[in-house]
Amino acid sequence: WAPPRVLPERRRNAMLGVFEAMGKWSLIDSLMIFILMAAMKMDFDIPPADGAANATAAAHAAGAAPPVASVSVEVMPTGGITLFTLGVVLSLVLTAAVVHMHKTLRLPHHHPSARTLRPAPAATRATPSPPPSPPPS
Repeated sequence: WAPPRVLPERRRNAMLGVFEAMGKWSLIDSLMIFILMAAMKMDFDIPPADGAANATAAAHAAGAAPPVASVSVEVMPTGGITLFTLGVVLSLVLTAAVVHMHKTLRLPHHHPSARTLRPAPAATRATPSPPPSPPPS
């Protein structure tokens, strides 16, 4: 991401808010592809023309002539839709991670979830205490 001298914190906060809000809508593309895949499954027969030469007399007598052609249309998912959906999910996860990092870096340094970019002041650092001295004899 960008340091505060390149991208001010208020602007970064606004950009991340937009990314987080709009990212949730990016799964609609995948949803629409799956709906269209289900809707595009079709099976139909092309009936013979009246007086067709290939229609048999027995089929006419039974009242049903065999179809000229049977057509089956089915949309098969390939690797593209899988990679696209994985890319969208990865984008959502990375955006959530960046927003989390942005929010935890903004917390006060004494907050338990805060991360600091610089070491704590010397007064708050724990210094090792000297070993206890033996009792006087």
